Amino acid sequence: MGVMVVTSYPTFAVSEDECSIWMCAPTGFSDSSCKGAKDAFKKRVRRHKPPLPDFASCMVHKDQIPEGTPISQMTYINGVSAVIRETKECVSWDGTNSNNRHCSSWKTIPEHLIKGVACTKNRHGGETPKNCISTVKWVETYMDGQLLGDIFYYQ
Repeated sequence: MGVMVVTSYPTFAVSEDECSIWMCAPTGFSDSSCKGAKDAFKKRVRRHKPPLPDFASCMVHKDQIPEGTPISQMTYINGVSAVIRETKECVSWDGTNSNNRHCSSWKTIPEHLIKGVACTKNRHGGETPKNCISTVKWVETYMDGQLLGDIFYYQ
């Protein structure tokens, strides 16, 4: 695995806070030093920009990196997920015929996400997918092809 180069040289991105999104999003912006990055992230999303700047714009010029220094490849993907409410599903039925059948055993299906799907209203007033309560956006950051930290969900 390569080593990420972090320096105090000036970057080519719009701001240092935007470049910090790369390090703070995988932690959910949990560190107090990520406040500026979180604000920059929100501003980018509000302005319909990609959630993270191009990583190359955050790197120092290649002439400023010592020869032989391994450089990691940073990438991200983003999308939407449908939030599905907790539901109960019948797993066992009792009764002798269709007139007196009733559920005798239930299982709970916890709230969960369906990645890559957004909630939509169908023409009959229901939700698609069934039991969808909202749509959230997400971003995953990768270093050298490996997921870096956690998926960051936002609205």
